[in-house]
Amino acid sequence: MYQKYANGLPLYRQEKDWQQYGAQISRTTLANWIIYCSQNYFQPMYDYFHRELLKLSFAMADETRVQVLKEEERRAQTQSFMWLFRSGEDGLPAIILYGYSPTRSGSHAKEFLEGYHGYLETDSYQGYNKPAGYQMMFLLGAYPPVFYRRRSQRETV
Repeated sequence: MYQKYANGLPLYRQEKDWQQYGAQISRTTLANWIIYCSQNYFQPMYDYFHRELLKLSFAMADETRVQVLKEEERRAQTQSFMWLFRSGEDGLPAIILYGYSPTRSGSHAKEFLEGYHGYLETDSYQGYNKPAGYQMMFLLGAYPPVFYRRRSQRETV
């Protein structure tokens, strides 16, 4: 897994490496090991950190476009989204969780943040307004420069 995700070494090349050492390990077997580990070891850890994040009084969220080349029933040019949810700067080790969704629908944020009752800092994307129970805080840097100019002009008058 380390070779694949940290070093970017595809499974077909790992399969050839193992053959050089005399081990016949197919890329299907390697892929099945990755799936097994993700379901039995990483998913429980992810779920634990998700529960811990929901207990905090301050969190941050953002989403960005990603392109998935081979996804069932979708063209390679279709935009998908990776969502990021993280803990605040509270002096503790950061909790950083990613989530994938095929669309930018706020339903993903709503599902992920269900049960959260703290403050959420976002870039003011309306999809974060769907969940209830928490206070919204918008990231000021996400507003266009015109907003700053207008505001500073009003303050100097």
